[in-house]
Amino acid sequence: MYLDDHRTALYRFFDTDGALLYVGITYDIEQRFASHSNSSPWWKDIASERIEWHETRSLALAAESAAIKAERPRYNINGSPWAPGPRELNPEERTVGELRSNVTELCAQVRYLNTAFVVVDRTKARRPIAALVSMDFYERALAALDERAVPAASDD
Repeated sequence: MYLDDHRTALYRFFDTDGALLYVGITYDIEQRFASHSNSSPWWKDIASERIEWHETRSLALAAESAAIKAERPRYNINGSPWAPGPRELNPEERTVGELRSNVTELCAQVRYLNTAFVVVDRTKARRPIAALVSMDFYERALAALDERAVPAASDD
């Protein structure tokens, strides 16, 4: 069964004055409400809820998006027209677009510098890292890896 095959609830939470606090969707109301009760600081402000069911998740998503834009719930951020903009980057941080551009430029230059662009994906933090190394170093490293893979001859 695919996720879109599930009947999905669109729910709204209201405070004691009837102000809309939050709009969301789920196919498992009990689990989602329990999650909100454990992690949402506004949970204590809920005085009432309204639930409407949609035949598929896609239909519920469309209804949720429309509700957030039209009704402007106080605590929704995704899809909200009043959500804060992107955070400011620290001086050492780069956007994905800048990084893509930098990598493209590096790859173009690598051909002329007799270097290899190596991406290593087995760091302690399990994050990929990249390095420029000389072709000589790269070839020696590959040879060392090949030597480790070949079993040593026995003296039988």
